[in-house]
Amino acid sequence: MENREDFLMGAYFWENFSENLRKKGYQIIGGKPSWILNEILEELGPVIQITEVIVKPESKALVTSDRALDFHTDHHRARYIVWHCHKASTEGGDTLLVDAWRVWEKMSRSIREELRNIRLFEHKVFQDDEESYPLVSEDRHGCLRFYYSFWLVNKEDLREDSVRSWMNAIKEEKPIQMKLKEGDILVIDNHRILHARTAITGSKDRHLTRYWIAEKTSIPFLDVLCKRINFKLTQI
Repeated sequence: MENREDFLMGAYFWENFSENLRKKGYQIIGGKPSWILNEILEELGPVIQITEVIVKPESKALVTSDRALDFHTDHHRARYIVWHCHKASTEGGDTLLVDAWRVWEKMSRSIREELRNIRLFEHKVFQDDEESYPLVSEDRHGCLRFYYSFWLVNKEDLREDSVRSWMNAIKEEKPIQMKLKEGDILVIDNHRILHARTAITGSKDRHLTRYWIAEKTSIPFLDVLCKRINFKLTQI
């Protein structure tokens, strides 16, 4: 068995973790000891919500239903989302990921300008949540961040060419598809990566714990690359 301190301090693990997260916007960790989860959570930032994602019969909440979920982000206060898989269903429940930066690259300058004016209904979770939030904005570093769920788009905005172009581009993008196994940990940048789920079938005993992670004041290993990539995206 590996020494805990040696593993945590191992350059390969942390460099690989940070490299994938900043370049791809996600990182999946499989076959590692369960205590690594706490180290990852501590590294990323404060946990602002924990949800047990379990299928509940007749659930009205999408997250605890067995239905497929279309591409979306979670609440914008969650910079990162971490899922820890306790058990997978025998069939279905695959995770799908699409990089919103890649979708943005496909938009023309005029479409981008229009999208910057689109506001979605707020996913009201916290007491001081506002009525709406922009689809695309910039963080304190000037990095693009996205907030999107098709069910939160105003009906009037669904008629806009810019919104239809955005939604069609998401559908055309080939997603990363994965089936989380027991013990797997998936981390995504919620301001960049859109996630979806296939319908949960089979045994329907899929169980994940979902963590919403607020952004730290600064995460040095992500800041520099974010600025560089964002510059290229805004110059296209």
